[in-house]
Amino acid sequence: MNTHEFLRKQIDQQLQAEGFSPKVTMQVADEALDFYNRTAHFKKGALHECLTFARKRAKETSALAGEKRRA
Repeated sequence: MNTHEFLRKQIDQQLQAEGFSPKVTMQVADEALDFYNRTAHFKKGALHECLTFARKRAKETSALAGEKRRA
């Protein structure tokens, strides 16, 4: 498992655990990987900052798609 696969898997699992739909989590995990590739330096660690970015995007994407988070 390389870095990209690890980040994608961790972000996907965490967001699904927080109640986002699999459709949203897959899309957002790919966007978080793009964020990872564009960022030269992470202040709090790559996984933490990518996950923070992914949570923000997941909320936006869910709102646009009209999906509600699961309990």
